[in-house]
Amino acid sequence: VGPATLAFMALVAWWNAGGVPVALLSLVLIVRAAFGLPYFSYDKAAPDGWVQFCYKVRDATPRDAVFLTPPYLAGFQLVAQRAEVVNWKCMPMVEQEQIEWKHRLDDLAGAQDLRCSGWPWCASALAGGYGKLGEADFLRLARKYGAQYVVTAKEDQHLHEFPEVLRLYDFVLYRIPQ
Repeated sequence: VGPATLAFMALVAWWNAGGVPVALLSLVLIVRAAFGLPYFSYDKAAPDGWVQFCYKVRDATPRDAVFLTPPYLAGFQLVAQRAEVVNWKCMPMVEQEQIEWKHRLDDLAGAQDLRCSGWPWCASALAGGYGKLGEADFLRLARKYGAQYVVTAKEDQHLHEFPEVLRLYDFVLYRIPQ
């Protein structure tokens, strides 16, 4: 179907139905066709370090493994296809589940009652708290939530007693000792 045909169809639709929306939609289609633009497009950004790390985790761990991950980083469940204890963006919709979600955020932020307003402040509080957790904290959390792995995202957050499974950029995956 050429641009002239589409233009004629748009004119007929507009004339018969008094349909300005139909005419405008047809005009958009004509312009896209005339300039060779695709009808639908999705410009996928190149994966960043976190996404690349998640792909590697997916390849290096069992499907049923549970992870303690930095709660301010999103996409682990989607990309790694693995369970994580809690994530800031994966807030449940049911009230009782929201309470559990909040308790888990508190635990991974090393806080009794994390209170913040807005993403920049909450991300900072979550990152700061998670970055201060040590081996004893991660062991306690792993027992509490049944996790087998922990991910760190800070260069200086070393877990010397935990076996290192994977390192990519600033991200390190550790196996939680039994």
